[in-house]
Amino acid sequence: EAPVVEEPLVEEPATAPTSSLPEGKIPGSGDGVAGDGGSAPGAAHGSVFVDSMAGTVGGTGTYDLSHPQLDGLGLDHPVNVALRRPTEAVRAEFVAAITGRSGEESDGGADGSSGDSLRGSGTVHLLDDRLVSVVYEFRIEWAGAADVDDRVASALVDLETGDELGLGDLFVAESPWLETVGFFARQALVARLGEVGLWPDGRGLE
Repeated sequence: EAPVVEEPLVEEPATAPTSSLPEGKIPGSGDGVAGDGGSAPGAAHGSVFVDSMAGTVGGTGTYDLSHPQLDGLGLDHPVNVALRRPTEAVRAEFVAAITGRSGEESDGGADGSSGDSLRGSGTVHLLDDRLVSVVYEFRIEWAGAADVDDRVASALVDLETGDELGLGDLFVAESPWLETVGFFARQALVARLGEVGLWPDGRGLE
């Protein structure tokens, strides 16, 4: 009986993952065609990069914030403007609160290290060829306060128009979308915070 010869196994080269998002180049603000938000016609967005802002306010407050931006689009493109808006809004509120009590006694030091502080960032949860969805988490620590001030914001942006969308825009008209979202949101919150961390009211909680 003739011996059986086993053919050596040949490993196929791994296929590199593909993406519908071509790599882009980060242009400077104002690049491209005038009036197009710094983006040339038909410019494709690419990956996400993180922009940040940090500083001191009134000698007693500090802030350190970051937010996602899309490369391939100018910094003043409506999409990137919308993605910065929640960060800029909470910073403006923080600055206004400290400025409004200017001259009052504060527990903060001259370098702001023991005074008021604002920290936060945004996390991209969806990015495809139509939408980008970001959730922002902020924490404000007021000097002398017993508790911290935690904030959550979000942005859902149409990549073609730069318009911000609401959840209702993603569902068929007249559908019970709010109850549906409430049901799944409660499940996610229970998994994160536990039952005791939720108020027993609101839509879709039963």
